[in-house]
Amino acid sequence: NKSEILHQRNANYEVVTRHIIGDNANSIRKASLQIKATPLSNSPILEWDAVQGFLTPNDPSAWIDTTNTHSYVVENNGMLEIHWQFDVTTNFPEQTNVKFVSSCTDDSDANGGEGYSPALLTSADSLSVNHTFGLGWMQLVDESGSVVRDDVQSGEWVAAGETLTFTGVMWYLNTEDTPRDSAFDVRISQDGYLCSTCRDTSNMNGMFHINVDMPQSDIPEGVTFELQTYNERDPNWVLFPNEDWQRFVYVDGTPPQALSVSPLEDAYEAASVTQPVSINIMDEVGNPHSLTLNYWVEADHDLNLNGEPDDEEYVNKSVYNSTDASSKTFTTYIDHSRNPNMGRVSYYWSGSDRAGNELYHLATIDGETFSYEKGPGYLRDDATFRTRKDSTAEFTGLDWHNHVDGQAVYAGQTQQITLGLIDANTAIDFEYVSLVFDFEGPNPLTDRQVISYSGFTNTFTSESDYIHLQSNTGMVESISSTGLPLILLNFEFIFDWTWPDEDISDLVLMYKERGSDYPTQHIIVNHTFFVENDIVLSPSDFEVLDISEPRLGPVADGSRIRNDDRLEFSGRVVYENSNVPISKDESIVVEVFDGQHIWSDGSLSEDGDYSIEVPLSSASALINSPTRTCLISIKDIPGTGQDMTGQSISTTLRLVVDSTAPRVLTRTAPVNLIDISSISDLSQVAVSFNGTEDADLTGSEQVVHWVMKDSSRTVTIGAGESILGRQQSGQDVSWTGTVDLTNGGTLSFREGDWVGFYLTGWDAAGNEFPEISNSEASPIPEFASVDTDFERQWVRLGATGPELTVIGLNLDDDHVSPGQKVKIEALVSNLGGSTSAQFRVAFYEGEATEPFDVSTLNSIQSGEILTVSTTWSARENVDRIRVVVDPDDLIIEVNNENNGAEHAVSVVYGSYLGWLDSPREQPLVWLFAIISLVTLVAIGVTASRTAVTFDEDHLMDDDWEEDDEYDEFDEYDED
Repeated sequence: NKSEILHQRNANYEVVTRHIIGDNANSIRKASLQIKATPLSNSPILEWDAVQGFLTPNDPSAWIDTTNTHSYVVENNGMLEIHWQFDVTTNFPEQTNVKFVSSCTDDSDANGGEGYSPALLTSADSLSVNHTFGLGWMQLVDESGSVVRDDVQSGEWVAAGETLTFTGVMWYLNTEDTPRDSAFDVRISQDGYLCSTCRDTSNMNGMFHINVDMPQSDIPEGVTFELQTYNERDPNWVLFPNEDWQRFVYVDGTPPQALSVSPLEDAYEAASVTQPVSINIMDEVGNPHSLTLNYWVEADHDLNLNGEPDDEEYVNKSVYNSTDASSKTFTTYIDHSRNPNMGRVSYYWSGSDRAGNELYHLATIDGETFSYEKGPGYLRDDATFRTRKDSTAEFTGLDWHNHVDGQAVYAGQTQQITLGLIDANTAIDFEYVSLVFDFEGPNPLTDRQVISYSGFTNTFTSESDYIHLQSNTGMVESISSTGLPLILLNFEFIFDWTWPDEDISDLVLMYKERGSDYPTQHIIVNHTFFVENDIVLSPSDFEVLDISEPRLGPVADGSRIRNDDRLEFSGRVVYENSNVPISKDESIVVEVFDGQHIWSDGSLSEDGDYSIEVPLSSASALINSPTRTCLISIKDIPGTGQDMTGQSISTTLRLVVDSTAPRVLTRTAPVNLIDISSISDLSQVAVSFNGTEDADLTGSEQVVHWVMKDSSRTVTIGAGESILGRQQSGQDVSWTGTVDLTNGGTLSFREGDWVGFYLTGWDAAGNEFPEISNSEASPIPEFASVDTDFERQWVRLGATGPELTVIGLNLDDDHVSPGQKVKIEALVSNLGGSTSAQFRVAFYEGEATEPFDVSTLNSIQSGEILTVSTTWSARENVDRIRVVVDPDDLIIEVNNENNGAEHAVSVVYGSYLGWLDSPREQPLVWLFAIISLVTLVAIGVTASRTAVTFDEDHLMDDDWEEDDEYDEFDEYDED
């Protein structure tokens, strides 16, 4: 057995090997079984020889013992079966993965006559060796005293001086094998001190039985007993004790004392169903939590009619009071209402405290105090009192709760009828009180259905197969305003589902008092009725919902759905022609058949609610069906009831499967550019889109989303959404609407920003728009034919009208002297649309508000650049020249902030000295001029000195002079 663990135990271990005798052999000559363990060199080997039988094991370390084993062999049909038996000793070291290796040799001529030996066979499963043991189970048995327990648990009370027995067994770890009795001894300690007599040294089969005497006095703080092992063969093999080895108990040596009882002896009590009976006790230690009231009521319990309370005629009742107090009272109530006048009631209390100390009484006789216990009989009981009775009876009325005369009552629903009777002799005076329900059929004997109450036996009965009394049926007796007993009978019952279908039935009350010759009868004329047992699904609550995202809501016959939708059928199951729900206790099931599977709800709520979810995708055989049909019905209706749902609502739901999603193809507005000039209302930007849908979109909703990004389309400026209207013609759909690009006036944007649009929503079946070219990252494109900016998915924010700007302002000289004439040129460009409206170009000095010159332009084309020139006479204290296009703001533009430009000037010389600034402005020209002059002067001088003359004298004079000069230079150079 692979679940076994090897250790020293009383039972032998047995391993069975089977050896097949080959065709060329007559028998097995020898066999062996090795217990393969670690170290392998010490593994024992068991051997068997056909001649010598089982040999002494080869066991170097004495891990096993075969002394008390009975190994044997069985040969049958060419197979030798060897049963190897052995015991494990404590020398076998603890380990895992112990296996068995078997070998054998037959008597064939193989191997030179030595016989054939097959390959070694090793067991597939491995065992473990474990010598560790501990407590398997332990019980503290209390077999003495009035409280007997099979196992006293920690925290319980025990009586002082009684003997308790610790019994249990030691088990090897993770097994129920018991160590041998030589492995350990057991003893008990009390609060850490060893008990010299509380020992068990035999421990046969690991069992122990130790009797322990409880202390003789009260120990309300408790005492702890602990089981311990000693004289262990190896202490390391014993598990460390835990709380399972202990019992903590409270010791109680003080019995409870009865101080007083009520009612007193010979008391005279009025007949009552709730007569209080009580006892007051005193117990300083371990007070009782329960006592037993033993009582005898003459009318109910005097079985042999001898007028005496015999021992066996008493009935008992457990009374509880779990408060912890030294003085406490136990009270309960008994019913002696059926006692006749002067009938007797005898009672006595018995029991013990939680430790088993018996309740006792004290009496003083002739100065001596005696303790005693109460018992049965007039002489030994706590008290005997008498009851009193009067006579007569009167019917006070009947109430059928929640029933209206002539209306239906419902099968399976609890009905309640309450009636009152006044009788001085209480309920015991009535032989029966009956409610008779009449079918109004042809045979009064079989049509009468009766439920009754017997005051004599205080029991309710039903004499009908169609009416079932419920557990809350009962009788309550109280005192009426006249001071006489009022008997209130509460009949709770259920009409069976098999009640025959009748148009009308009536009700009669009949009762008979003891001593009367004839019963009294009252016809209840205001409670005619009929029983309804047909049921329906409530038409006002019946609902089918699609509960799969995104389309949620009601589904009707002919609705479009997806083949993966999940439908919820819900409503209430009610009785026909009513709003009364079916009881959830009935086994009624509401079923929906989806064409392949049946889905049901058999757990109706208190209000008859049902809810059935039908996953359409589960019907794999219908996954490609263009339509789906669901049938709903009510099953398992009890009795003769029927499902009448088909008369009020349709039980068949036919749905159209739509697997095609709506598609948005192009954006038709806005395209290319959105004008953001002041004349445009950006809170009502018209949008329109074209797409397709193969079915009607009625009942669904589509939403346009816009996202605005900066000119680089990397930063999102804002986003919003708006519900679209639609117009559908066949499969073509046009969506239109408006969006608020200002997001309620919270967004600011500028020319060059971009806006993209995409649609979300679903069709009537819940198919959502695909996100291909319809998402925030990839907005809906515009028609290619209307695209003029080579950007189809995004719309730029800009101007459709003119957008004027100054792209250049040039002065022919910006360092001038006062009065100097300066030519000024302004380059005016139109970045927007063409305009034929007149506008002015004004030139200003510094911060002047009045221009020094104004030019008027009659028109400008889109992209055109015009040059406007003027001449300015320089004046002192002017640091710059400004030009402004359209200073009168006659042209409506998106951006007026780029309509101006300015150029710095420096008026730094006196009048007519502006030429002095020319070298600074044109240094290369002046440098070239100076170098040219110097060069010309040098050339002239050189030419004049080297010119050829025809005057002889002059030539000679010059030569001498030059020679002299040359010599001087030569000398100078030499120096």
